[in-house]
This record gives sequence, C-alpha cells and structure tokens, in this order.
Amino acid sequence: MDLLTYFSDANNDGVKIRFEQQTSTLDLLQQAIKGPSDVIEVDIQSDVPCAGAACTSDDVIFRTWLQACLVDNGENTKALKINVKLPDVLQQTLTILQEFANHVKQPVLLNFGVVGDTEVIMDMINTIFPNVTLVPTLSLGTSPWDDVDRMYDVFQFASQNVMFSIDAHNIKNNWDKLGWLLDQNNKFSFYIEKGADDATVDELFYVRDNTEVSHVYYSDYAGMNEPIMKAEAESSSSDRIVDFYSGGDPLDFYRMTDAINVTWAHRVNGKDQLEASLSDAATKMIEADIKMFNSSERGYLPVMSHDPPVSNYELTLQEWLDSITSCTYSTCPKGVKLDYKSTEAVEHGMPLVLAVADKLNFPVWVNADVLQGPNSNPLMRPVDAKLFFDYVDSIYPHVTLSPGWKTAHNPIGDTNYYTIEMMEEMNSFTQSLRQPITFPARASLTHQSIEQFQWLLAQSNRFQTLCT
Repeated sequence: MDLLTYFSDANNDGVKIRFEQQTSTLDLLQQAIKGPSDVIEVDIQSDVPCAGAACTSDDVIFRTWLQACLVDNGENTKALKINVKLPDVLQQTLTILQEFANHVKQPVLLNFGVVGDTEVIMDMINTIFPNVTLVPTLSLGTSPWDDVDRMYDVFQFASQNVMFSIDAHNIKNNWDKLGWLLDQNNKFSFYIEKGADDATVDELFYVRDNTEVSHVYYSDYAGMNEPIMKAEAESSSSDRIVDFYSGGDPLDFYRMTDAINVTWAHRVNGKDQLEASLSDAATKMIEADIKMFNSSERGYLPVMSHDPPVSNYELTLQEWLDSITSCTYSTCPKGVKLDYKSTEAVEHGMPLVLAVADKLNFPVWVNADVLQGPNSNPLMRPVDAKLFFDYVDSIYPHVTLSPGWKTAHNPIGDTNYYTIEMMEEMNSFTQSLRQPITFPARASLTHQSIEQFQWLLAQSNRFQTLCT
C-alpha cells in the first residue's frame, strides 16, 4: 500500500510524512505509538544475546517487538519501516512478518542492502511476505551510473513500490542519474537520509525542486521536513531561487501537468524580441537560432540569426546567454531552446553554454535538424548527427536533447509524412542516450505520421514529441 494513499491528509506530499527511528526497546516503541509520527522504524539484526534470532539493536526479539506493536496495541495504525541490517536475518524477518500477516493493516516498508544474489533476495520476499514497499539502499560509488543501472536492473519489474534510500549529500551532483532512475517507473520514489552531516536546506530543496513532491520522503522530521516546510511557508516573502536541473522537464519546472500550457516564443534572436519575451509572464519557453558568422573584428563566432543575411545579427550567443542568465524580471527565469543551424555552431556554441552552467537553473533544450526528413533535398544540409550528440555529450550533457529532421511541405505531392525508416534512423542515434529527448515535428506533416511517431515514442519513456 502506498504511503500517501494511506495517509490521505498528507496532501500527496512526502514532506508531511513523519518517520520515528527510536523504537528499539519496548518502552520507546510505546512512546512512538502514542507520539505524532506516521511511520515507526526499527533496525533488525542478529546478535549474540538474541541467540542468532532476528532482534532489534537493543536486543529485543523481533517477534516480541511485532507482538507489542501489532497485537498488544491492536489500534495502532502507524506504518512500519523494517530496516534489515544484516543479510542473514532477512529470511527470518520475512517469516516473522508473515506470522503476523493477519494483524498487518498498515503499509510495511522493508529496507535492505542490495548484496549477493539479488534474484534470490527478490524471490525470498515475493515468496514469504511480498506485501511491502521495497526500500533498497542506493549507494553511489566511483561509478554512479553503474550503481544506478544495477538498481534499475534489479527492480524494474518489481510488483511492489520501490523507495530508494539515498544520502542527501549525493543528490545534486548525481541528479542526471537519479532523475533518470525516477523516470523509469512511476512506482519509484526516494527516501532521503541526512547522512553523516546535516544536509543544508538548499540540498533538501534540490530534489524537491526537480521532481514531484509525492516521490520524495525524508528520514529526519526535525532536521529535514520542518526546515523545508518553514522555508516554503516563508517563500512568499523571500527570494529563494528554484535550483532546477537544466536537463529537467518544463512541466516540473512550472509545476504544470499539461504541456499545452507551456507557451513558446520563437525566433527570439533580436534585443527587443528577447526583452519582450523575458518580461512576458505568459511566455514559458524561449527559442532562438544560432549560426556562425566570420567577423573581421571579432573572428568566427556563434550569433543569433535565422534569416539571411547573418551579418544583420543583433546579439552573439554569448550576449544572448548573458541576458537570459542575468534577467531580473519577476517573470524570470524562463526555459530556453537553442536551435543550432550548423555543425560548427554546435561545436562553438556548447562551450559558451558550459561557461554559464552554474547559472542554468531552468530547462535547457538543445536542438538541431540532424537527419533528412520529408520533402528535403540535398541542398538542405542537416547538422552532422554523430557530431551533434558527441559535442553535447562531451561539453554539456545536462540538457533535453531535441534532434529533428530537415523538412519541407509539398503542396501538390503525397510525400507529406515521416516514414518508418526515418524513425528507425533517428532511434539508431538516440536509443542509448540517457537525456530526455523531444523530437520536433513539422505540424503539417504529422497527420499521416501518427503511427510512425507512436512507434518511435514507444522505444523509450524518455522520448516525446513537439509539433512546430
């Protein structure tokens, strides 16, 4: 049973759920049952005084603890979180839980380390006592992608909800990986541990700024939940800047549920256009075009231009990015989409994006037409697909990728559609990428292309499309 479904008064927000960790003795357990907590935690191990039996850290036999928790206090409705500290007591713990199955009316969370034969562990849980929320500890070492991939491989097909336990200090620097993991399954969530040192409020807010609040729980109510709720209550009178991951979803950034409400300003290449878009509250995403220009005074540099001649540009990419990242209007920051018109523009433009990376606290999309599409011709030269992905990945990968096709509309022909071969070619470049990917599609060509795009979007839950 999901915690937020069970605790309906939490308003679908994990910060409202209070965990109580001090219950290792029967006296502490009684205090927790009578106290304000929502979830009672207990650590289970096997110690000499317990003669090899599963017991709490204060040597109370787990069976005795459960008897006091569920039977002697039959009206107890608090959820349980069982932290199995040693692999050799997991089977005992599950067996004892099954003995009390008729008394379990509340959610049970089972925390354990993922060690040894994980297939055996999952079979054991599913065979003995499967009605739990799994809380595996996610430790990030020197190869964090490998650690995240391993977790995904183990739990991707789990029938239970999965709440990954993770140190608060490991979140921000690994959000590209952690965000990817959360996106793989709606049953996935995070349980944030405070770690050896208290996490800062900014660290606590980072995960909250970047995903649904229903997918995040906190281990220390006084040290984590209360500071978050206090800061949010004071936010109307403070200037806390949302610390958003630049590769994140605009729907998360704007707390929207329907992409139709994300309004765009296109070809925002000039000074006046940029000023108007930044100050317009209705505009959520700003799209601009980048070409290369060989200036006798400033050399070969990326500039903002869509229509020829390029020499009429008003802003360089550097100046455009400076305006975006230094905007002081109350309507800022905005999401941006950078539309690169040549391979050279990507090569020279992405280092400028990297240079302002610490100021990119809003969604950043990187777009280029990298393949030939409907009604294109040899003169419509796309950006080199391999180099586009290589440049972005090696220079600044923390973006939403937006690779598209060179297209045209044929008013008298029957070629106004994307072919399945075009979809397969695009998928060959994107199927192994970790970033979210949005495929721009020419609106006039989509009517006869629905099945083709359905096929492409079905290849990954990180894929979506944008009609332009």
